Amino acid sequence: TLGHLSDKERYIVEHRMLRDEPPTLQTVGQALHISRERVRQIETIVTNKLRRAFADGDPTQDLASA
Repeated sequence: TLGHLSDKERYIVEHRMLRDEPPTLQTVGQALHISRERVRQIETIVTNKLRRAFADGDPTQDLASA
């Protein structure tokens, strides 16, 4: 499923969602050269994509089109 995400989306998932102690939105934003608000927006987009993929029963669907 993560293979179908953009590089920024994947980075945010790996750093903000899959870590025991995730870095702040500000820290992730600095690493990606985007605002912390944009990190939050992308995090919400990815969460919705993942929910749709699992709700549809096919977590391997092409998330880029979700």
